[in-house]
Amino acid sequence: MGELLPRELFAKAPELFRSDASGRRVPDANLCASSERALEVASENAVALARVLRPTTGRYFLWGDDGRPWCRCARCAGLSESDQALLLENALLGALRREDPQARLAHLAYANTIEPPGSVRPAEGVFLEYAPLEMRRARELGRLEDPESRRWLDLLDANLAVFPRESAQALEYWLDVSMYSGWKKPARRLPFSAEAVASDLETYRSRGVRHVTSFAVYVDREYVDRHGEPAEVAAYGALLAAGGKAS
Repeated sequence: MGELLPRELFAKAPELFRSDASGRRVPDANLCASSERALEVASENAVALARVLRPTTGRYFLWGDDGRPWCRCARCAGLSESDQALLLENALLGALRREDPQARLAHLAYANTIEPPGSVRPAEGVFLEYAPLEMRRARELGRLEDPESRRWLDLLDANLAVFPRESAQALEYWLDVSMYSGWKKPARRLPFSAEAVASDLETYRSRGVRHVTSFAVYVDREYVDRHGEPAEVAAYGALLAAGGKAS
């Protein structure tokens, strides 16, 4: 969000930025989702980025600040974090479509926006991007379908009741060495279970989610030197190609 609403604007226009729980305007994260001017500035900068970095798929990923709080001003107080994120996304998509009529934009269901929005409806072209980080951190090779992970499956279903299934995307962590290493190097060897990944892919497929990706951070030269070539990447690709069915 620092690129879409530059923090240096705070000195002259603090009303564009979020209020914290005490009612004080702060430039630490995100923006005031009830500020029309904040949404305009963010949209103008999103279009400028899109002119330089235009995706061939038409799918844009412009996320809020990573797990950071949204606004608590009087106008935003009745809106959840997810509602505020979606207000921004609807505005961004409207601007992007004037530049790219085929544009679609992700709503990132993750951390403090994992709950579905309740007061704001997605504009046509906003698609769900479901990223269950907390589940993966807590249960390294856990499956969405098992009883201990039921909450995350319920949250997926709740989001799919708001966003179209046919465009929904899962953003997973099966190859994310950085997460399994606690975001610290040296990186540990990636724990990977083809059976668990196949099970999750089948869970997504059964709900109509056909777009699936995974982070693969820290899978770099240092990782290869330490642990060898990661055969898990090819295994992941083979599972996707097979429609989620383990061979």
